[in-house]
Amino acid sequence: MRNFKLFYLIGLLSIVFNYNSAKAQLITGNATFVNNKLKGVLSSSGNHFSSNSSPGLYLDAARKLISASSIWLSAKDQNGNLRTAGSLGRETVNQNYDLWPGPIDLATQFGANYTLWDVVWGVSRFDINNHIQNWNQLGYITPESILNWPGTGYGNLPVNTAPFQDINGNQIYEPLQGEYPLVKGDVAYYSIFNDNFNTHTKFNGLPLGFEIRCLTYYFSSSSEEFLKNSIFMDYEIYNRSPRNYDSLYVGIWNDFDIGGGGDDFIGTDVNRNMFYAYNGDNMDLTGISGFGATPPAIGTIFLNSSLDKSMYFYNSSGTELPTTGVELNNYLTGYWSDGTRLTFGGTGYDPASTNFANYVFPDTTGGNSQQWSQISESSIPGDVKIMGSNGPTPLNSNSFLKFKIAYLVSRDLNGNNLSSLEKLKTQADSLNAFYQSNLSSGLLNLTSTDRNNLSVYPNPNDGNFSIQLKNPKAESYTLKVTDITGKVLLEKKSITNFPFSVNELNLPNGVYSISLVSSSQYITQKLTIAK
Repeated sequence: MRNFKLFYLIGLLSIVFNYNSAKAQLITGNATFVNNKLKGVLSSSGNHFSSNSSPGLYLDAARKLISASSIWLSAKDQNGNLRTAGSLGRETVNQNYDLWPGPIDLATQFGANYTLWDVVWGVSRFDINNHIQNWNQLGYITPESILNWPGTGYGNLPVNTAPFQDINGNQIYEPLQGEYPLVKGDVAYYSIFNDNFNTHTKFNGLPLGFEIRCLTYYFSSSSEEFLKNSIFMDYEIYNRSPRNYDSLYVGIWNDFDIGGGGDDFIGTDVNRNMFYAYNGDNMDLTGISGFGATPPAIGTIFLNSSLDKSMYFYNSSGTELPTTGVELNNYLTGYWSDGTRLTFGGTGYDPASTNFANYVFPDTTGGNSQQWSQISESSIPGDVKIMGSNGPTPLNSNSFLKFKIAYLVSRDLNGNNLSSLEKLKTQADSLNAFYQSNLSSGLLNLTSTDRNNLSVYPNPNDGNFSIQLKNPKAESYTLKVTDITGKVLLEKKSITNFPFSVNELNLPNGVYSISLVSSSQYITQKLTIAK
């Protein structure tokens, strides 16, 4: 078994991951990512797009989209006790918090020492592909991103603490024997956290006993605009407690701040399982931190589960942000913090009404014949916060569920704030179709079998070569040649016939990566130029 002291030592270093360097490193506590024009911070304890030093998800480096985002959880145990966990962003590990880095010790059912797991692991597709092809070659050095992947637990921790290709089936992560992380996308980040390391001090609720694993990934080399402007997150929620839950609610809370942040609207698209924010008018804050004219829209999409509730928050009695576990559960289940049910129309807060609603400002989606949006209600734009949830769902002891979401940003530079919102909806359809075709069944997790289906000959070559795909499907493929940084050097689209020839590729001598991508396949091979 490999020495876990190594990744602990490196985990104490503060290293920023940069995809362009092709060296995915360990990052203590937070990871800064860049996907084309999107930039943000990920947390080791699920408190995403938020840190004390540089909070936010940004477009164009300086224009903010989100100030904070967090997973929310609530359930009642077999004795009727309410148990909750969540965050509101930018909190230190030991102060006002319900979630801590690390897995749960299976013997004690408490969280492991969080100081050893206060890490976000990052890895690139390029490094994984290169490792698969060269791990046993003389002179090859395994990247730290692969060497220190937390694949195997120790002591009383779960056997597998991160997904990896277990080639020999012994449940021990052995990268020096050719094993590698199992991830999605061109770049991926991984964190593992729990709600049972200490007493909950954020919402002061009872712990659920959950271990939560989060894989964040994106497709930085894609030519599709919706993929260039999206971030995917796959959660696995493990019930490590002895309790069975029959009514678990899982939610995502967002503090949307589009540019200026004080002039936004929110809404829900029930048909697309999406809740979103957009500018309340067509002129955002100007200057380096604002979008000015034609501001974008941003949405959170539930990919593998239904969006069952959505709620928002504004600063008046009964509708403010939660401060207790009871109030957190109220929002997750479609009630205001004071226990009043969400109602259709107006602000959604009307204790005298019985016209109950499950979604806030759904417009005419979800079968509504009457329009209800902040525009139809002539609302005043402001600083908006919104939460969407799924549930109730059973989760028994020693079982887990998968909860997958995506963040998508859309901007119509030739339109206005409302056309950006319409573009968001259209691109959400494209993102959902991509997910269903490529990600819902775990595709795009490269295996050595996939690689053997693609032949490049001659290889090495002088820039003139052919590729042959074994048993190609009846669909079009895109061919890409990239360098070690992930930069696309050649792209050929709509390939339907094989073998396919490439002539006079003018590149310096060296090793490159060649890939074929279709709606259902992602296959790579090494390309060596030697003139």
